[in-house]
Amino acid sequence: MLSMVCTGSLQRYAMDNIIIRPLESGDRDRLPPLLKALDEFHHDRQPDLFRTPEEMHQKRLEKDIFSRYSNGSIQGFIALDGEQAVGLVTGVIRPMDSIITKTRTVGFVNELIVLEPHRGTPLATRLMEQIEKHLVEQGAEELGLSVVSINHRALSFYKRLGYNPQTFQMSKPVAHLNTEITKDKSCE
Repeated sequence: MLSMVCTGSLQRYAMDNIIIRPLESGDRDRLPPLLKALDEFHHDRQPDLFRTPEEMHQKRLEKDIFSRYSNGSIQGFIALDGEQAVGLVTGVIRPMDSIITKTRTVGFVNELIVLEPHRGTPLATRLMEQIEKHLVEQGAEELGLSVVSINHRALSFYKRLGYNPQTFQMSKPVAHLNTEITKDKSCE
């Protein structure tokens, strides 16, 4: 249960009823609704880029992603309000060895999901603290994550936690270029 405690003009989020614990194999059925919320966020904002939540669920089944949560290859923490899952954070350890950067072990945060009634509360910060601590204990020398550029709230949140951009992945649609190429060829 969500509770707000008023202290003067400030409101403080009470997490008394919310438990954050490591993912367990029995959590498998709790994950699809959380992941669906993430998929809906992405698809609703950029339907030309992101798959529908139903397509994402099918892809996760095809790639057997859910077993990775329970077998330990993807590590994570789940936030429960009673029996209801209200948040999730997952991560992996990856050796990074590219041509341009020094070799290092990176703890990569795969996803952070907090359901709508709990956004803007300390829950996301608490989940991040748990996964960061866990990844460092597993040997991470650095922490990293990816965030969709349209998610301005998440970008601000991660910056407050000390994450800074290192690279930018950029894209450009080519449909209009094909039209221009066809026009150019017709002029020859």
